[in-house]
Amino acid sequence: LAIGDPAPLSEQLLLSDVDDITEIDTSEIPIPEQHDMTVADAVTSGKPTVIAITTPAFCESQICGPTKTFFDDLYSQYGDVANFVHVEPYQVQPVRDGECAQLSDCLNPIVDEWRLQSEPWVFIVDAEGNIAAKFDGLVTFEELEQALLDLIA
Repeated sequence: LAIGDPAPLSEQLLLSDVDDITEIDTSEIPIPEQHDMTVADAVTSGKPTVIAITTPAFCESQICGPTKTFFDDLYSQYGDVANFVHVEPYQVQPVRDGECAQLSDCLNPIVDEWRLQSEPWVFIVDAEGNIAAKFDGLVTFEELEQALLDLIA
């Protein structure tokens, strides 16, 4: 997906769909508000949206945790002016239950919908629902903040 492309209208499990947040979020301290709206609802809401597709627990590199931390820090400062949605790239519960011979057997559909070959990813979507910025792998808080400020300033 390129800058300017419409964001895919992905539907993922929400907090209201599961018994416990740990079924959809492997963060050490999950933030429930990041699981209150689907990507589709967020990107069609008329507000900018920041989407983190990352898995702190099942990360194949050492950068998912820091990326999620920067995303969480951005949420704590700008959660009132933008939507923040965290999606795990894997179906968490089947992975935990040992139903997958390998992680790629339990991909979340969002991985294909957003054409991802790796993780973590952070996408910043403008109020019209188009991709305004995207970050693959290591990203700093300052990079994320500037991309969001470009939309809300």
